[in-house]
Amino acid sequence: MLTYKKLHRKPKHFQSFTGVSIVQFAEILNALRPIYGEFEKERLERPARKRKIGGGRKFSLSLEDRLLVTLMYFRLYTSYTLLGYLFDLDGSNVGREINHRMQPALLSVLPVPMQDEFLSGHDEPPQLGGGKRIKTLKKLIEAHPEINEVWVDATENPSRVRKRRRLVNSIILANKANIRSSRNS
Repeated sequence: MLTYKKLHRKPKHFQSFTGVSIVQFAEILNALRPIYGEFEKERLERPARKRKIGGGRKFSLSLEDRLLVTLMYFRLYTSYTLLGYLFDLDGSNVGREINHRMQPALLSVLPVPMQDEFLSGHDEPPQLGGGKRIKTLKKLIEAHPEINEVWVDATENPSRVRKRRRLVNSIILANKANIRSSRNS
């Protein structure tokens, strides 16, 4: 099982998985503790709650580990199932923790470029440039001089050529297997 205590011993891996250094993580955690406590108190004191405060199952992960799960999800955008496997939880519990508990608290701690309504799925973001696609960084800066910093998601996506090549290769291999099996019979 992956934990904060294990991962913080490897700073390069920690930064690669979360996008923050161990020092930055500690700062986020210290800022998050009181805010998360307020969110939890509010959640536990809601009028529709059926159990008394203190009733129900306790969290199996510490706040450090729950923050680690959340930052890993935001950084790596992996499935809840994989994160659940890494942290010994069910994927639905990971999703519930990220979306209903950690994300609202983190929005008040971290500088997030979008509004929380968009992040929680209520509204769509406004179109940049009046709905026209901006294709270059230069045009983006010209259209929106208030932007000081741009982050780019440079993950590699399979192209059509690669997909077609894989398909052709699999057909060739299947034909070779059919030829071999017909020769042997």
